[in-house]
Amino acid sequence: WLDPQAVRASLMQLPWVANADVRRVWPDRLDVQLTRYQAAARWLGGSGQLLSNHGEIFTVPDREVPKDLPSLYGPAQSGAALLDALKTFDGILSPLSLRVTALEQVPSGGWRCILSDGVRLVLGAQDPEGTLRRWVAVVPQLQSYLVAGATMDLRYDNGFAVALPGATKSGSAQGDGTSQGEK
Repeated sequence: WLDPQAVRASLMQLPWVANADVRRVWPDRLDVQLTRYQAAARWLGGSGQLLSNHGEIFTVPDREVPKDLPSLYGPAQSGAALLDALKTFDGILSPLSLRVTALEQVPSGGWRCILSDGVRLVLGAQDPEGTLRRWVAVVPQLQSYLVAGATMDLRYDNGFAVALPGATKSGSAQGDGTSQGEK
């Protein structure tokens, strides 16, 4: 007496269910096969929205969100592309035993990411993978700059800029060599 389509519709309302296949088996059984979402990242920072490993957005209760997932931010419908970029960036960073914990594609096409050690990277839209590879090759010589909260702007052709945490904004240098605080 159960309607397989109604059962399927009810199962599809559950948070972790990606697909439900329900069919009647003669004479008095239902065969139910469920496919579960595999969470790959938090979408837009959380609030229960996750991105599956196939780039599909789904929602689960906040208490069920895995804690170790990276966060992805970007334009609507860009989930699959962001997942691909995340995998590529993680692969490039693997020799340093680092991974991306947050990745954002900015409107200009560039990238911002936070690494597992707390360092922030800013990448341009032009060849971000090549830029990241060059940084990975050079950064072991600059271990003292790899501190949580440091920001490294890699958008320059011949180097990169580093902003360390705790650098005072009020003591910025003036044209005459004195700081603003001294005037």
